[in-house]
Amino acid sequence: MTEIEFCLMKQHPVIGEALLEGVYQYLPLANDNEKEKVFEIVLYHHERPDGKGYPRGLSVAQIPTWAMIMSVADAFDAMTTNRSYRQAMSQKQAMNILVREVGAQFWGPAVSAFVSLMC
Repeated sequence: MTEIEFCLMKQHPVIGEALLEGVYQYLPLANDNEKEKVFEIVLYHHERPDGKGYPRGLSVAQIPTWAMIMSVADAFDAMTTNRSYRQAMSQKQAMNILVREVGAQFWGPAVSAFVSLMC
């Protein structure tokens, strides 16, 4: 992936939030509280506890809990799915990475819950 492609890819949470806003204008699929949570998940699911995530570079205290939970599921799916640029890894390898990256890339309680559900 080129640097330009990577920069564009990092915009997908912002683009996703904008698309959802358009959908909700015409099809109110949830109440306001649910809608806010969905928007937060979409926008912040690539933020990291160490502040090195995107699109905003939030600290762990600023990242909504639902987004930190989704980031674990999203990363696991990404790691265990074939991509055009790499082969999928095993579930065991992916879970080892999730555990190794607790505190940096992933929120500990979300990883613990995910691993316990998967084992």
